[in-house]
Amino acid sequence: MRGAAEPGRYVRSCNVNMSATRQFLLPPFAEGDLVTVRGARWVVDDVASFEDCALLQLSGTDAVNRRSVCRLLYPFDKPRTQAAGRTLRVVKRRRWMNALRSALADRRPFGALRAAAAADLEILAFQLEPALAFVRGLTTRALIADEVGLGKTIQAALIVAELANRGWAERVLILTPAGLRDQWTGELEHRFGIHAAVMDADSIKTRLSTLPPDVNPWAVEPVSIASLDFVKRAEVLQALDSLIWDVLVIDEAHLVAAAPQRGAAVRALARRARYLVLLTATPHDGNDQSFSSLCEIGRSSPEDGLLMFRRGRLDAGISLARKTHLLAVTLSHDEMLMHRLLGEYADRLWRSADSVLGRTGGRLVAAVLSKRALSSASSLARSIQRRLATFESETEAPFQASLLAGLAGPLDLEDDAEDADAEPELGWPGLEDRSSERRFLEKILEAAKRASCEERKLEALKRLLRRTSEPTLVFTEYRDTLTTVAAALEGIRRVALLHGGMERSQRRSALDAFRTGAADLLLATDAGCEGLNLQTNCRLVINLELPWNPVRLEQRVGRVDRIGQRRTVHAVHLYAHGTAENRVLARLFRRLERIRLRLGSLNEPLPMPSETAVAEAMIAGTALPLAEASAPDFRPRSDLLAAAQEEATRNLSLRALQTVATRAARAVPDGLLATAIRQNSRLHRAAGGPCAVCFVRARIADAGGRLIEEILIPVRSGFPSTSNLRRTRDVREAVQQLLRHRRTAILSAAEDYARHRITAITAEHGRGLLSVQEKESAIAKSLSRDRLFLVQPGLFDARTMKDRDRTDRSRRHAQTNSNARTARLNASTSIRLVEPLEPVLVLLIQNGRASCCRG
Repeated sequence: MRGAAEPGRYVRSCNVNMSATRQFLLPPFAEGDLVTVRGARWVVDDVASFEDCALLQLSGTDAVNRRSVCRLLYPFDKPRTQAAGRTLRVVKRRRWMNALRSALADRRPFGALRAAAAADLEILAFQLEPALAFVRGLTTRALIADEVGLGKTIQAALIVAELANRGWAERVLILTPAGLRDQWTGELEHRFGIHAAVMDADSIKTRLSTLPPDVNPWAVEPVSIASLDFVKRAEVLQALDSLIWDVLVIDEAHLVAAAPQRGAAVRALARRARYLVLLTATPHDGNDQSFSSLCEIGRSSPEDGLLMFRRGRLDAGISLARKTHLLAVTLSHDEMLMHRLLGEYADRLWRSADSVLGRTGGRLVAAVLSKRALSSASSLARSIQRRLATFESETEAPFQASLLAGLAGPLDLEDDAEDADAEPELGWPGLEDRSSERRFLEKILEAAKRASCEERKLEALKRLLRRTSEPTLVFTEYRDTLTTVAAALEGIRRVALLHGGMERSQRRSALDAFRTGAADLLLATDAGCEGLNLQTNCRLVINLELPWNPVRLEQRVGRVDRIGQRRTVHAVHLYAHGTAENRVLARLFRRLERIRLRLGSLNEPLPMPSETAVAEAMIAGTALPLAEASAPDFRPRSDLLAAAQEEATRNLSLRALQTVATRAARAVPDGLLATAIRQNSRLHRAAGGPCAVCFVRARIADAGGRLIEEILIPVRSGFPSTSNLRRTRDVREAVQQLLRHRRTAILSAAEDYARHRITAITAEHGRGLLSVQEKESAIAKSLSRDRLFLVQPGLFDARTMKDRDRTDRSRRHAQTNSNARTARLNASTSIRLVEPLEPVLVLLIQNGRASCCRG
């Protein structure tokens, strides 16, 4: 260790792609140094030198900052180095043991996790695998596709925390559906102490009013959270064009694969991300093209593979305590008439699309109306009225939209908007004979109005809710159906609503009411309920209609059937007997339930029927094939699973050590600590007789200055003194004599072991570094080649050109930093032992009684 801080030194270094040599500041610190700054003690983890300053990353060692990571700039902050192991202190055994526990808790083995033990989470081995894969350099891209409820958010947050702990995640972007932004913020803050900023139009406007003109608001926050639909806007992509993200997390990634606008935006951002994490419980929905598109996100070269983690409840050791009930509802005469008339109309629309160019939109109309009828008669009546209203004003827009849809390819029923539960568009061309189509619609409308007076599904729902007083979660697909159900249940339950059109504050209020008991019924749509964790106060889920996407049903039940659920989950699915919902969907879900019970989850890549295939089976009457269940193809790597189990055990022990060390940290003095033990102690028997044990701290770093491993090496040595150590002065003299005669031999033995560790980890370190180097090279090429935002110069408005110039300057700065990072990575291939080695603890074991060690 160095002594007092000396003034910073400047060295000349040639920056990559720069024409002139530049001065870089080297602070008087090295990785592993103990420093004092801002009233606390820290360990230097990483040193990054720049022209006028150096960025230091520090980890706390005191009770007040043990879980903290601090980044500061030298010389604006001037830490003072502390000499470790210089002052010899003789302490009692209890205090010495506390110091040993603290030293063991501060160890940092190569390839081990650093943030998991201190995080507020239950340590489960399978959840540690993705973080280990990134930390050990096995991949830079991962797809976490665990079954619903197994903690994908926690696993991604752990990856961010581990990379940030090492200084590898200084700028993080998390993209998620709008409704999940607050959940992500809470998880990062509560579990890992990571502050994240939600970036939306209002927050960016606020930042722009306070920041200098040339500062990009997206570059200010270390961790930013934004919605998938916000970043696809042109003005947002322009602001993101010049930034490099250390970590990019895409939550609900299946929403990106098949959505053109979302997909284009996310792929552009992923090309400039050093680490990419994709999260989805439904990686494969039956569409091979969408799955391939998902796997290609962020790929920089053919060798840049995607590591997939796909685990079910059985893999996680969780029992399948769920009971599923399919409840047939007998419809009224008016409801059956409505479904029969609608079936005839939808069948004609579906078949006419095969023969008439530009009529592909008719299939969308048929599918939407069929789904609305199964949701509620009142919803269908409203949609029919909107469909008839389009006949009153003929425009070219519906035909052009339909023509584009027809040329685009197969029918796509998925929505690319945030409010997917809103009333859908119905202005597509349908039958060629418009007068005949109008008569069809008027008959269906009349039947729907009569049927809405007595809806049997609503009556069945009322009966179910009267039979139980438990908190209940009820799902429906459309927002207007939600309001109809809420009005029908008035007086029966205390209702809270959750849908895609709600503001963040309204959403929080609804969830708080349900979680605190102010409301005992939560009515939700799929768009409003993505990513919710309701397992602590709810175990009953009722589906008012069966979704046409088979996987969505599992996602709904997964809101309550997830890690932390202590009771048996009950899922009740209502379906209309005698309709296509019975003929197709009920049979489909019965079969999927048998698969779930056999495999333990709704596992992909099981060939799931797409929503389009379900629509064709229900409307056109075709068969709905479903392959037999087979064992899942994707499993965790066996070696990584074994490593995760070992790491879980180590972190549980480390957590116990940290708890004791934190409580006792203020009682442990600085310096070299020594103690002596009595003859009949457990340590005496383990040592096999009189001896001295010196604990030497060794640190291994790469040539770029990054800490690779920190270990505590015990070295057993002969005991030079034969006198009884009854007094503190006797122990001090014995330790001084030991270090005077055996210090060189002790440090030599510790150095031999440390160099053995260097030999053991060099190859693995090099393999991990190679993937990072390749990714950084691809990012540098992307910055020089790609442009996300094209500019058309204006004649009277120079603002666009100024924005373009500002973005170009930012891009050049980002490229310079990327080149400098590449140079640093190239210099980090070799690893070395950080010297000098110093003993930090000494234990004397002798035959006589040692009264000074009592305590």
